[in-house]
Amino acid sequence: MTALTPNMLSRLIEGDLSDIEVLCSQPQSVIRTTASLLPTLVLRKHSLKKVLTSLKRKEISPETINTWAWFVRSGYVPSERPPITPIDIEYDPADEDLIVEIMSRLCELGDTIDGEITTEELENFLADLE
Repeated sequence: MTALTPNMLSRLIEGDLSDIEVLCSQPQSVIRTTASLLPTLVLRKHSLKKVLTSLKRKEISPETINTWAWFVRSGYVPSERPPITPIDIEYDPADEDLIVEIMSRLCELGDTIDGEITTEELENFLADLE
């Protein structure tokens, strides 16, 4: 198993999902310890733009983006594990309302109802993030 590093975790919060599988393979205790080595984790709109652009280009699956969004929003990777203590990931206060709206939508990806983002919706989100 590849170890999760602080740099990997920072890149994930910044919208680089290349290490999402490493994150998902870690126990929450490792994720918490790794997060404790970093300054405050903050999701910014440029990170969301990066993720949505990857979705638009079909570089990352909706399922992977859903996992990432769930992690960033909740502070833990969804699993069948017992209850855990999440890590804190803040949203940039300057863009918090927009970030909350988009993250909420990304957490719905794959649901039976509203589980897909239309091209128009994706384009609107990207325009809002400019």
